Amino acid sequence: YYLIIICFVQAIFNANAGPDDFIKSAVTLHDKVEALIEQLISIELWKEKVYPLIVTEDFEPKQTFPCYMVIHHEATVVNLIETLIFHKETCECARESALDLVDYCHRKILKLIARIQEDRHVSEVKLTPHEALNLSTTEELTRQDENLQFDIGMKCLSILRYLVDNRGALPLSVVTRMMNTHDVPCLMVQLIEDPPWSKRTDKGVEKFIDSRWHVVPPKDLLQLTKLDGQAWLTVYQLMMDADTQAKYEFNSRQKSVLLKLRAHMPEPLLDQLPILVEFRRFLEHLAVQDPPSTARGGFILEQVNVWEIFVNR
Repeated sequence: YYLIIICFVQAIFNANAGPDDFIKSAVTLHDKVEALIEQLISIELWKEKVYPLIVTEDFEPKQTFPCYMVIHHEATVVNLIETLIFHKETCECARESALDLVDYCHRKILKLIARIQEDRHVSEVKLTPHEALNLSTTEELTRQDENLQFDIGMKCLSILRYLVDNRGALPLSVVTRMMNTHDVPCLMVQLIEDPPWSKRTDKGVEKFIDSRWHVVPPKDLLQLTKLDGQAWLTVYQLMMDADTQAKYEFNSRQKSVLLKLRAHMPEPLLDQLPILVEFRRFLEHLAVQDPPSTARGGFILEQVNVWEIFVNR
């Protein structure tokens, strides 16, 4: 756990300081990318399958910090992977385990969307300092994990964006998994339509920027955040690349979903991301024609994912 934290902090420092990223070089040289992804899946599986059983057994430790370290370990590994996967060399070392990483990111983003939609139908409960001190160990850990899961969901969006950016270094099955199994383009449309990183409170509109909620002045409401840009660039790259689009099993439902993006492309957005002008033109053409035909034929072999291997052990 501490070694992962040290590597993550050093990787962040290297990314900000300059090109001498020896953490990335060490991870790729010793072929540890797949091991990191396997560790991430094992933590997720433990939290979903084992931790609930522990909680039901009158789980009331005197201190929550040791348990919090286990829960926080998932976020630490995700942060490290996000920092490393930006590089093409890291994606090459991921090999077929990139499939597991795509599956993981898809699960986390779906859970994030479901949680946000549920929260918007329920008033946010703010605890008083006295109530916070009187929370049971299980309740405190649950609240801490919910906050971590939101951060993890945001990191998974960035990881997907980097995987799409480096798709040329990934196996063909990874792109197929993104486009057809998980339909990432339509997933990005859902995030753009109802972004989890934006909410309306008593203070006004708040946006999640640099891992914190900030009140946004009315004059800056159309200003793109980093997370907005990640979602737009992901759908842009997947739909504007001829090779990737050829693998997309396009139909009328997906066409109607993608056309919803036209309502979210005002001029201020195009001024901030000029490459979207071409994408808007693509959507206008798509509106008056049938979805592009998809090339059929051939087959792709995929290895059994790590999640299934761990579950069947």
